[in-house]
Amino acid sequence: MHPFRFLHMKLRSLTVLFGIILFVLFSNNVLAESKMEETFLNEIRAAIASQEKQKFWKLFNLDGVDDEVKATLEKHLVKKIVKAKLISVSVEPLPDDFRTEYVVNGVRYRPNVKPLGLVKIIYKRKPQDPSTYTGTISGNPTTRVLYGQKGDRLMLAGTVKEKLAGDLPASKQIQVMVMGFSHPPITFEGTMIYLQGGKPLRDKIKDMGGGNVTLIVRGEAITHLEVRMTSAKGEMKVTIMEDEDIIFESEHVKGDQPVIFNRSLP
Repeated sequence: MHPFRFLHMKLRSLTVLFGIILFVLFSNNVLAESKMEETFLNEIRAAIASQEKQKFWKLFNLDGVDDEVKATLEKHLVKKIVKAKLISVSVEPLPDDFRTEYVVNGVRYRPNVKPLGLVKIIYKRKPQDPSTYTGTISGNPTTRVLYGQKGDRLMLAGTVKEKLAGDLPASKQIQVMVMGFSHPPITFEGTMIYLQGGKPLRDKIKDMGGGNVTLIVRGEAITHLEVRMTSAKGEMKVTIMEDEDIIFESEHVKGDQPVIFNRSLP
């Protein structure tokens, strides 16, 4: 056999072998990530099923998290989740417009893990009080929590604070609540614009599959909102709050009629 032909065959064999090795390494990496992910989800399911707060707390990376942030997590997430009747737990990728850092009252808030995605927790809605509303609120509550990797395990993200130099304007809690009334759940989409550190920020508003959504951000003020239903049936109502004050409340709207809020600031 000609030596160049032999060399060509040898190189081709090595190329194929190298390709097989890369494929095996990639496959093993995907399998390892999948196994880590499933272990993480099983830990969340077990913690919720136990209804013990300490077991749920162990899922968080609390490095650098101060007592104020811990108290907020306790009040708005941990206490609620451990009492919930779980429907499902899954993970989903971060949205393209997801922001991991916020500046509020001269303090930067950031996660203490490298963000990998969101844990999506769906649980059963508590029965409605017939004395307050006789209709049907569609869907089940859904909570999403940021997660990432620490060492050889996945963990829920904690939030750490960093004081920034200079004077920045005081901020408020801005809360947008979109409530759907229909079965099956309504779908909707829209945008909101608010000021944070004096700069306008735009966030998308979109149903998460349950027919309702509550968005909470920090900023000086909300200046614009527009939401419209994308489903053919049902009704929608939008409420906007800044701290404890309701600054806007729409009527129940049907069809593709948009709910619009505009405000000019001095």
